[in-house]
Amino acid sequence: MVDAGLNRLGSVLSLQLKPRHGELLAVEELEAIAGQGIVGDYSFSKSARQVSMVSQSELRQFGYAPGQLRENVTVDFEGLQSLAIGSVLKIGEVELEIESDCAPCASMARMLFEDPQEFVMKMKGKRGMLAKVRRSGTIRVGDVVDLDAG
Repeated sequence: MVDAGLNRLGSVLSLQLKPRHGELLAVEELEAIAGQGIVGDYSFSKSARQVSMVSQSELRQFGYAPGQLRENVTVDFEGLQSLAIGSVLKIGEVELEIESDCAPCASMARMLFEDPQEFVMKMKGKRGMLAKVRRSGTIRVGDVVDLDAG
């Protein structure tokens, strides 16, 4: 049975865990805890920036591979970047609430060996979205991504 409150929009293509600053591991699943974030991630237990997400369309536009922009979740999800603050996504068992755009920064540019000013300009409004975990569960590669239509 299809939940009438959900709009099917996409799927999870790739998952990355960041155990320490500068370290990135490709994984098949992530365990998310409400109000805490992703278990084992360096952002775990922070009140903001618990999960970062990027749509494959932004990655393709600029020639990046999944994980290169340091996102936790890479999705096939048109319109991710245009979601309103407070929008709720259901990914697998997990609910995520969009909290902000993920602003590009000079340190990210340096990790990619790009000019910081050029990187910030080209990626403004295109580096993905940040979210907090509203409902605990597991996110797996291949999970459906739905927007809660409320």
